[in-house]
Amino acid sequence: MALRFSRKDWERSDGWNGGWNGDQAGTDVSFIFSDTTTAGQGPRLHTHDYDEVQIVRRGQAWFQVGDEELTAEEGDILVIPAGTPHKVRSLGDRSDVISVHLAARMVANWLED
Repeated sequence: MALRFSRKDWERSDGWNGGWNGDQAGTDVSFIFSDTTTAGQGPRLHTHDYDEVQIVRRGQAWFQVGDEELTAEEGDILVIPAGTPHKVRSLGDRSDVISVHLAARMVANWLED
């Protein structure tokens, strides 16, 4: 049986932004939706104890993954292995990224203040 949840289950009041932890429905996958028109936004350097998938839906985003820096564009998908330090910054006038966390609950180990 497919697990389905609607936008109202994850969306915050500021548009296509929000998150959802899979433990709410007994599954080991969680999501963060980040859509911004402000360049430079994104989480500081951190790791997870599980793999994470980043999907760039629109625009561009700058990523640091381990020692590598790269710019991802609309349609690009990055798979970040568990334990790899990473951070993301929106670029340009629009950045829309979906983060898929392969865990029932999202937990970040912050490496920067």
